[in-house]
Amino acid sequence: MNSNKKIVRILKDLSGIDPLENSRKNECVEIRSVLFTILKFNEKLKLREITEFFLENNYHLGHASILHSLKNYNYYAKYNTDLKKWHDFTVDWIYRGKAPQNVKQKIALLKTKVENLDEKYLNELLDYCDYIYYRENIDQQLINKLNKFTIFGKDD
Repeated sequence: MNSNKKIVRILKDLSGIDPLENSRKNECVEIRSVLFTILKFNEKLKLREITEFFLENNYHLGHASILHSLKNYNYYAKYNTDLKKWHDFTVDWIYRGKAPQNVKQKIALLKTKVENLDEKYLNELLDYCDYIYYRENIDQQLINKLNKFTIFGKDD
């Protein structure tokens, strides 16, 4: 089963709503928005690829529908808090035990996880990121200074 089908199955199991159902009911529109968001930002599919996936599953839609849904995802999630939970669970399930392959996927996964942290943990994470950033820069500065000495650097 390809990952797109797996995402659909997980969302359907969580919500009880089939994102591929040809319906304009609010709950269908909202769960499709979750699916579009995951396909676009986590799976890094292009709009054309998302359209093709839906066509393969007998659901006809255009780029404008996908863009509209992506644009409204945060609005839907604000009023239906289950959407964000389903989104996060699905992303965690898909990527668990499997490191993202490229920088874009890693950043998308980090964004997803960071967006759900309490402020306390956000502050801790920010402190840790500062520590890593400064440690890396200070280490590089020390290496540069030490390399100026012949003992540590190349002998001329």
